[in-house]
This record gives sequence, structure tokens and C-alpha cells, in this order.
Amino acid sequence: MPNHNGISLSEALYSSRGRSDLPLSQQLVADVLDHLQGDHDALKASSLTCRKWVHRCRYHLFPRLCLSPDRPLDKIAEFFDILSSKLCTIHSAPRMLFIYSPNHQWISWGGRPERVQGSEGWLEPLIPILDKLTSVTELIGWEITTWHTRKTWQRLLQTTSFTSRITNLTLMGNKYTSIDPFLGSLYCFASLQHLQTDTPSLNLSMSCNASLKNKLGAPNGQEANTLVPLHNLRILTICDATSEPLTGSWGQSMWRWLLTSGTRLSQIHLGTITIINQDKSTKKLREFSRYLQFLGPSLQKLQIFINGDPLATCE
Repeated sequence: MPNHNGISLSEALYSSRGRSDLPLSQQLVADVLDHLQGDHDALKASSLTCRKWVHRCRYHLFPRLCLSPDRPLDKIAEFFDILSSKLCTIHSAPRMLFIYSPNHQWISWGGRPERVQGSEGWLEPLIPILDKLTSVTELIGWEITTWHTRKTWQRLLQTTSFTSRITNLTLMGNKYTSIDPFLGSLYCFASLQHLQTDTPSLNLSMSCNASLKNKLGAPNGQEANTLVPLHNLRILTICDATSEPLTGSWGQSMWRWLLTSGTRLSQIHLGTITIINQDKSTKKLREFSRYLQFLGPSLQKLQIFINGDPLATCE
């Protein structure tokens, strides 16, 4: 425990232990513990000092829950057993769930790292725990559409008690046969405010008309009408990717869907783009320009980058 001028933190905060005439302000305690958010040793010691401090200490000690098959399967199973235990009390601490599920994983074999295929079903024990993660509002899914995680991802999308709390969603490194399952997954997050994604370099096509519906990813097996606007979605961030977010087939489909569904964004952040042939690029920019015209004054910020440098920032 850090000691300043010969007085430990526990002594400074609880010098009136055993006395009822000098009650200690819990707001003061919270402010001090918040100040220690970067000092894990101090937070661990503080959580053992007073039971009332435990919740605030855990808030800073366990801000995120990261899951990946990179570690030995027995260790992963042991971790899930801890989270599933009735005695586990850290469920309310994490605010972010990060799932990284590469198609291959690295293990140590004979003292040397070796690449092997991922294990199917390694993420399945997460599903019963989702309801307990009551403070998670941010979800990051990195390569969660791989063969050994795809089924679990679909089950996660159907856990509405969890998905309804997600306001920030990041989907990176995922592959889709069409844009439909991607859009279907978005409709599972009713409170979604900020979407961050890359643009898969796939030959995607999408026809926005009155009959367009998507069953993939819809909760409880119901159809999700992709023409209904996502009313809470306000920020779209498309990171550096293999397909141009403005003129690529995926990007054009995104702008066409946003326009047809009537989803109004207030901020658009675009990653690296490259315009090689001006005439062809101008034609492919029609979907994007039509959507900008639709937004009008509701668009508060538009930021575009070329090779990492901001081309334009409009506010």
C-alpha cells in the first residue's frame, strides 16, 4: 500500500475506524479510489482493507473481459468455471467484452510455438454467463465468424438481455458471404449508438427493396426487416481495410442500406481510402453522395483519411 508522509492510504481514509462521530464520506472514498485506477497493487490492497471499497476497486481492476483461444484449453475451461460459479462476484465490474477468435491458435510444443487449428466450441460456456455481465455496454468481435465460433456468435445474438445493453459495437476481421448477415447482426443490438467496422474485400451485392429481409442473426428465429432504421445509431467508424469504404462494393451497399432504411448518422469517420481512376470513382460515389444529401444538417461531423492523413474534416 503506498505510504505518503508516513501515513498509509488505509490509515488516511479510515483513521476514524471504530468511531461513529466522524463518518467517512463514501464519495471521498470513491474519488480517492478513482485516483488509483492506474495502480493495480494499491487497488488490490484497498479491496482487502474494507468490504465497502471492494466494488469500486473491482470497477478499475476488471474494466474488460478478454476471451481468446490462444491459451491452453484447460486454462480457458478453468476460467469459465470461475465465472460460472455462484461464488463469483466480479460479473458487474467489466464494461467491455472482447472476443478474439482467430482461425488458428499458437501453442507451445517442445519449447517452440506451433500454429494449430482452433478448437470448436471453446466459446460456448460464455452463453450462460452473458446475463450476469450487467455492466457490459461495449462488445468487440474480432474474427468471430470463423468456423469454430460462428454457432456461438449466433447464440450470443439471440441473447437479447445482453445485446440490448450494448451501445458500442466493433466488428473486425470478419468474413461474410453477403452483407445480409452483417446487417442482420446489427439489428440484434437495439441500443446500438456507435458502430466500428472494417470493410471485407468480398464481392458483395445487396438489393434494397420492400421485400428485403434477413433471417440470419435475428433474435428468436424471427425475421429482421433491414429497412427499419436503427434509431439509436449515431456514429459510424469504418477503419482502414482492404476495400474502399466509399467506392467498394461493401461500402456502396452500406450507404444504400443506410439511405433506404432511413438511419440518420450524426458522425461518419472513414479510414484510409484510395481514388485511382477519377471517372470511375465519381460514378461509384453516387450512393455515398445520396446518403449525405439525405442526412443534411443532421450530419455534424464527416472525417475522411487518405493514407493516415485527414483529407477533410467537416463539422
